[in-house]
Order: sequence, then structure tokens, then C-alpha cells
Amino acid sequence: MARPLVISTRVEAITGTGLWLAAQAKGEVRNCTMQRCQVGIQVNDAAAPLVVDNQCSTNQTGMQIAGTASPVLRRNRLVQNQQWGLLVQERGRPDLGQPADEAGNILRYNSQADLRNDTGQPLTAVGNDLLPQRLVGRLTWFPASSQIR
Repeated sequence: MARPLVISTRVEAITGTGLWLAAQAKGEVRNCTMQRCQVGIQVNDAAAPLVVDNQCSTNQTGMQIAGTASPVLRRNRLVQNQQWGLLVQERGRPDLGQPADEAGNILRYNSQADLRNDTGQPLTAVGNDLLPQRLVGRLTWFPASSQIR
């Protein structure tokens, strides 16, 4: 099982995927920028990395999660992508925050939708900056505690 540590990396203008984690990869992706790629960050198979403080913008899709992947997403900016900010397929189960651990992801200004859940199962998102009308698929959504006041 791979445990890659990818820190402060910039990937730009790739015709495929900027960063791809697959199989049973764990590890961490932190403070990376993915721009003008087909997919900024792709997490497949049974990978379960920590993905934190990254920016995926001006890609076709900012981040794609598929297979049975279960990455933990914290404080990422998935903005201004040409299709989806976050695309979840197959049986992907991203951790988009918990009541005691708000995620702080920003999903905004993506052309098709900010979050698309094609799994058929509801995702739970706690403490993310997103708009309910920009979501496709089933999602149980809780705003950031700072937005409730």
C-alpha cells in the first residue's frame, strides 16, 4: 500500500489527469495547484488519502472520486472548472466534513455544477462553502457553523 506525500506541487496544462491516486494509496496531498488539466486530482479504486489545502481551477473537472475511494477532503478550493468542481462516481465516499470536523472546502463557480454525486447514495457535507442549487445528486448538506449565525 503506497503512502505518497505530495506537497506544494503545481501541475498545469496536462491533457490528462494532474494527480492520480489509485489502488489502496493512503498518504497526503497538501498545498498543490492543478490548473488546465482534464481532471485536476483523481482518486480511484480503494484509495483513501488526506487531500488538504489544494486548489483545482480551470480544469475540465476539478476533482473526481470513483471506485470505492474514500479520501478526506479539507480546505480545498474547487473553483472555475469547465464542468464539475467535484464529481463523485461509482461507490466513491469522500469525507466532506463531520459535525465535529467541518471540511472548509470551497466549491464555487464551476460551469456545470459545483458538486455532482452520481453514486445514488447520499453524501454528507458539513461546513463547506457551496450553494445547494449548484449541487447535482443526493447530498445531506450542513453549512459552516460560521454561516449559521
